[in-house]
Amino acid sequence: MSERLSLSLLDNALDYLLSAAEHARSDRPGNLKYALLHLAAGVELLLKARLEKEHWSLLFADVDKAAQDRLRSGDFRSVDFETASSRLQSIAEVTISDPARRHLDQLRRLRNQVQHFTVDLELGQVKSLLVHGANFFLDFLGSNLADEMAGREELLETIHEQLREVEDFVKARLATVEGDLADAADVIECPVCWQDTLVIGRGDPHCPFCGFSRSAKDMSEYIGEGAIDDKCLSCGERTLSFVLYHNELGVDWCMTCGTRQTMCPECGRVSVGEHEVCPECGYSR
Repeated sequence: MSERLSLSLLDNALDYLLSAAEHARSDRPGNLKYALLHLAAGVELLLKARLEKEHWSLLFADVDKAAQDRLRSGDFRSVDFETASSRLQSIAEVTISDPARRHLDQLRRLRNQVQHFTVDLELGQVKSLLVHGANFFLDFLGSNLADEMAGREELLETIHEQLREVEDFVKARLATVEGDLADAADVIECPVCWQDTLVIGRGDPHCPFCGFSRSAKDMSEYIGEGAIDDKCLSCGERTLSFVLYHNELGVDWCMTCGTRQTMCPECGRVSVGEHEVCPECGYSR
């Protein structure tokens, strides 16, 4: 039996985003060209995946001609970007903001230029659009297709591994999530994207930068050097994790309330907060 290539709309969109991220890591013009083409294709497929979630017939440019056999064969004219956006808003009640729409429009225009005409682009402009496009893709995915991502976590982590090496992406993404970090009890480094954007002390620990999240208990086992069975001195939950800074110095971080606790290596007393000098015995690290 011959092997087959079989991808759902969402899988196809994610595959294009992964390819775009891989190409965007390079400054070579040819790679950035393909990053642009593949990101634009991925965004369009992402919108269609959300339409399909609402109803498969919405993928047809002419809904009156929608038929399951034509959908399976691909023998039909599919909805374009403008119509897809309009249907998402009017039928699925999914709104694309004006700034996001402007970025996507520019992305599509450049895609058309690259695909059909001569290429004369400033590399900084291309990377900026790639950043905005990737931001839109990830935000839209998290807001509208989060349930469909079950079983695809490894692929999403691979995509983030590629994206985190693109400096421009990191800067823009950090600016996007800055407001989400403002009222956190504490923010620590996310183990998946390596950014200081893991919010703790405000519901389950979560990273608005890459979408990584776990329950407080699971996060205490996942992060740092592992979970500790002691109770947090502040909230009483058993969700402490030892986070090592350097050598053997570190703190016990509560993944529920965000409190840090330090154990003195001299007297063994545990106190709330990080201390260079033990408040009990005066031992200095």
